[in-house]
Amino acid sequence: MSEVIITEYNDAHAQAICKKSSVLAFDLDGTLASSRQPMSDSMAQVFAVITQFVQVAIITGGRLALVHSQILDKIIPLQANVAHLHLMPTSGSSYYVWGDGDWTSVYEYNIPKHEREQVIASINKHAHDLHLDEDKSWGVRIEDRGSQITFSALGQDAPLSVKETWDVDGGKRIPLVERLRKEFPSLEIHVGGLTSVDISLRGIDKQFAIQQLAKHIGCETSQITFLGDRMKIGGNDYPAAVAGARVIHVNNPDNTLELCKKILEYYKSQD
Repeated sequence: MSEVIITEYNDAHAQAICKKSSVLAFDLDGTLASSRQPMSDSMAQVFAVITQFVQVAIITGGRLALVHSQILDKIIPLQANVAHLHLMPTSGSSYYVWGDGDWTSVYEYNIPKHEREQVIASINKHAHDLHLDEDKSWGVRIEDRGSQITFSALGQDAPLSVKETWDVDGGKRIPLVERLRKEFPSLEIHVGGLTSVDISLRGIDKQFAIQQLAKHIGCETSQITFLGDRMKIGGNDYPAAVAGARVIHVNNPDNTLELCKKILEYYKSQD
């Protein structure tokens, strides 16, 4: 494996990004938008125009419906080029592109139903034993997405202000991850967003997603630039760096917007 280099957003140069990238790829929550919230109007306006210049991928642990509500519903009315979009929800375990007037599946790798049932039962047991189910819940805690199971400790609809302070370093969820990994060694299990744990098939993470994106487009992984907010080792964006993508760490959507504005300025200057 080549050396992993992670660039901070304020050290990244728009000209270098644009010249060396066949694809711009983005994490969603914490990068393009706040957790489970639609992207801001300012972000939507810049992002929509960027899709007119370059191919853009969204690689997220969330399900496809969230990509629609957080991103697509905001940018499609702004004449985003949907033909340039690559949607890779549930940590890249599924992949959709635009074709024949609709989003079509490139692939989808689902966990077998019987195994999903076993995982859900185990999550319930261990979450109870670890007292992860004692806090107030806003909405569903466990979601079966077919290609991914997600445990949201505070519920999927928890207020962002509560989620941001509940488990900042992931320490509350790590014991659950460790127990599930011992019980299901054939599955990929990791701390997800602010309060979640994501479970998918072994080997399917953002490294896999970057590799599949490069294969589909016909470029090298080094020609993909990926922006994400969880770039530390163990973070769910770090595998993109392991795949060989050029990765940029952002702290929040405001950082992403700042860099995207510079990227758009450069594209427009070359048009």
